[in-house]
Amino acid sequence: MVTPTELRQFERLAEFTDEQLILLLPLIRTHRHLNPGELVIPLGYDEACEFFLLQGDLQLIAEDGKKKVVMGGSPEARHSIARLRPSMFEVRTLSACVMLALPSSELMKLAQPKKRHPVPELSLSLEAKKYYKTLAQQLENQTFQLKSLPRVALKLQPALEQPIHDPVALDALVRRDPNIAAKLMGTANRDRRDAMSPCQTTLEAIKTLGLETATTLARHFAQKQVFVARHPWVKLRSIESWLQAQKVAQIAQMLASRHPHLSRALVYQLGQLHNLGEMAVLQLMDKEVNLPMARLEKLLHEVTPAASALLLSHLHFDAHSIEVLAGLHNWQETSSDPLITLTELVRVARLHHLMGSDQRHLAPRPDSVPAFAKLTQLGLTPEFSLAVINESNHKIARLQQALGISLEA
Repeated sequence: MVTPTELRQFERLAEFTDEQLILLLPLIRTHRHLNPGELVIPLGYDEACEFFLLQGDLQLIAEDGKKKVVMGGSPEARHSIARLRPSMFEVRTLSACVMLALPSSELMKLAQPKKRHPVPELSLSLEAKKYYKTLAQQLENQTFQLKSLPRVALKLQPALEQPIHDPVALDALVRRDPNIAAKLMGTANRDRRDAMSPCQTTLEAIKTLGLETATTLARHFAQKQVFVARHPWVKLRSIESWLQAQKVAQIAQMLASRHPHLSRALVYQLGQLHNLGEMAVLQLMDKEVNLPMARLEKLLHEVTPAASALLLSHLHFDAHSIEVLAGLHNWQETSSDPLITLTELVRVARLHHLMGSDQRHLAPRPDSVPAFAKLTQLGLTPEFSLAVINESNHKIARLQQALGISLEA
């Protein structure tokens, strides 16, 4: 099978990201011509398809009989062969050749920018705004990659190399890493034909992409996009951030078990992605850690909702999911809906995590949070809250042990 690196040699494909090229792989038709003189493209060919010369030499013959030779690996071979439609050339082999054929419509679709949902405007301090603007600029310039923890990626790599025959099995692997889950969903949303209904869970993304393409993408993310922190505090804080994502996902899912009107799969997914922006900003902070750790911690807490919403927007998530993460710390916001809303549940899940961590000073008193009071009226007891925190800690401890992740690492 042709690789993204091989595809990048062609000028038409050189500007595509690795993820976009992986999406093209299942659409490529490989034509192997063993003998000289074989017809590759007839004169007047009108199918909306582009051809690329991977190996061998070709001869292009115009209607007036003029001839042109294109040799594999030459500058001329970087361009698609006889691209105009209808074709002005008859194309024949001069030697054994390997040709790649791609639908023109798919190339055009990938090259066109897709509209994103806007990010709600949030008030930030000057220091927090600096990180937010840097992240926004790098995302816009496509110079930022959300990367995975080395320990998580290394554990996932061998599992992803094994044959995976079931979307649910791949989903279970991908959900171990919020960053890979988010990028997989973003790639699926970018490619999704129905722009009005973006994927909301990793399982939906896997089904949209197809199992083989989704596995290839997950393998690519785990192998190529790994964050090796230089600063000890950033390294430790990145592990804590990963743990927070897993814990809030578990807590949110357990809280949702008593509210069947909410999708547990969606609740879990948003819980897992709630601090995606924190992980991104940590990558930026690693380049210049020049503030006291306590100040950096407050900055992280402040910028997380805005940065998380920004990332979801660039990953083409739906407007409601973006709003949920943007409002993560709007503790006093209320809803007139008598049932608990998705936004309120994720916010209370985040609050539960903070209550059970050494970051409790960053959270308000639970009895001062309307969403918490609403859940209390709907049957949430202190005993259940404590049970939720303890159960989530047990589950995350088992996951840590399975992946070999420690805060002392």
